[in-house]
Amino acid sequence: MLGWFKGNIAVIMMLLPVFAVLWWYPGKEDFAGTGEWQTSPLYNLIHWSLPGMWWSGMWGILFVVGGAVLLNYVFNSYEFMDRQSFMTGLLFVSAAGLSPIILSFHPVLPATLLLVFAAGILIGIRQGLPSLKRVINACLLIGVASLIYWPSLVFLPISWFYLGVIRPFVWREWFWTLIAALIPWIWLVGISFVITGSWPSPIDLIQLPQERISISWNGLQTGLVILLGLLLVSGLFFFIGSLRKNSLRFRRIMTVQVFSWMWFSVLFLAAIFFELGMAFLFMGSIPMGLFLGWFLVRNNLPLAHDLLAYTWLLMIFVKTWSDYF
Repeated sequence: MLGWFKGNIAVIMMLLPVFAVLWWYPGKEDFAGTGEWQTSPLYNLIHWSLPGMWWSGMWGILFVVGGAVLLNYVFNSYEFMDRQSFMTGLLFVSAAGLSPIILSFHPVLPATLLLVFAAGILIGIRQGLPSLKRVINACLLIGVASLIYWPSLVFLPISWFYLGVIRPFVWREWFWTLIAALIPWIWLVGISFVITGSWPSPIDLIQLPQERISISWNGLQTGLVILLGLLLVSGLFFFIGSLRKNSLRFRRIMTVQVFSWMWFSVLFLAAIFFELGMAFLFMGSIPMGLFLGWFLVRNNLPLAHDLLAYTWLLMIFVKTWSDYF
């Protein structure tokens, strides 16, 4: 089956909604309480349109599949490989299976969709061309995403990785990463003042989530994390070994993806140590999908690494449906 996603058969994309439904359906009765997830202003505005769990689940699945298609488009548009592949989309959807409750239109979903757009803009940064416009556009999207789900701001350092690895130092570009990300919040404060006549406090703007999607450390969940770690480390060694075979631009882009998933690995450990919610880690599926999508198609030990990927998908399925077995 992985061979289908490694190829350029467009109809294979129709399987992505099937996977999303498989992750969502077993726990659909537990996902109706989306009102507890109103964590940022824009999400509060759009949440009222979701009348029940079926609408919530439908929009959640649409956002996951939409994000997978868009990320796959980014992967295929910037010449990561000499042929198109749909592996990145499959990995993105599979990441939602780690916490299927996310599929009930958790605010991280529309935020991540905006971050995929931002990642596509940042990948287009080139060393010898002016990049200020791209930096501003990407960081504006990160800022808007944070109005939907404020932990999206953890994606901001990824813009610094792109600038640090691909571009020579230009202080205006680094300065505008912060200003552009803050502009949506400045607008929000101004609009709030016009409507209410008083300046809002940070507590009024950022509603801390009442729920926490955390990892229950059973055997399956631990096995999934270990398998993902094995795939990422194997991909890292393969990337280091193939440095001379790829163009300088490709090496720089993939180096950014490595730094990015390492950044999310640090956040993962911090979430465990401080007992924080895990939902924001779904945003890490963007660099993970780009990196592993390339690795699983180009690696020189396809049988061994495909076996790891098959086991990963199977364990997600078993974990999701374990109550029915």
